[in-house]
Amino acid sequence: MPKLLFQGHGSYRLTADDGRVIYVDPYKGKGYDAPADLILVTHQHYDHNQISRCAKHNMLIHLKPGESYRKKAEKWDAPNKLIIEPGQDIDL
Repeated sequence: MPKLLFQGHGSYRLTADDGRVIYVDPYKGKGYDAPADLILVTHQHYDHNQISRCAKHNMLIHLKPGESYRKKAEKWDAPNKLIIEPGQDIDL
């Protein structure tokens, strides 16, 4: 059964049965030691985008960035980075 860890504020870690790890809005709490297969950032506030807390990451997805936040998100260091606009559909 998949596991959900509430890390505090708006931060979550989801672990799938096959071991894949997804972080949502990394910011505070414990449990960032598991390497991330995917990081979802819902918006560019400091309390939702602390991707450096995650041990390592293979893919970063920034949801609904807006123009001012898009520039910041484009500078993030991630091997595979997607910036998604509202209504956009992607395959993972």
